[in-house]
Amino acid sequence: MSAVVHGIIGGAVATALAAASLATQRQVQADRAGWKRLRPGWYIHIALIGCILFVAAISFFFLTGGSARRDAEEQNFYAFLLMSAFAAGGIWTLCAGYLRRVEWRDGHIRVTLLGMKREFRFGEFVAVQDGIDGSELKFLTADGRVFRVSQYFHGSNQLFRAIFDSFERRDGPGSTRF
Repeated sequence: MSAVVHGIIGGAVATALAAASLATQRQVQADRAGWKRLRPGWYIHIALIGCILFVAAISFFFLTGGSARRDAEEQNFYAFLLMSAFAAGGIWTLCAGYLRRVEWRDGHIRVTLLGMKREFRFGEFVAVQDGIDGSELKFLTADGRVFRVSQYFHGSNQLFRAIFDSFERRDGPGSTRF
């Protein structure tokens, strides 16, 4: 098969997985203090596991001596680039999915990443935009801060609904600003 056919098949599989992930989102429950917390969905789990497995496979390739072909230096270079890209993707997925904590209650959002806290009020948001691939929403404040949320987290629909409900209360039903 050609590279185009492989690309179409890969795109179709990724689209089907993304659609299935969005369709199987679960609601999150509030803790004793009333905070609801976003939790990674299975799409995030699969992405992290895939990155780890790919890095492990290429590491095994290097541990066993790499390529022995005539163009081994070039092949090893590209294998190293692929391994680095998947390692970076795994680190990003780990940080975004497991080390970043997003909680909300009573019109207040608290984001914690490695001990650094950022806080937002629903009323601070002045605009909302789709992310690059449509899998996240970016909420913008008047002072230029950005709050991004992926749709692949359990509870993201609840958070989006809470924010959009606050927009309607503030700006009236059917507001076209958002």
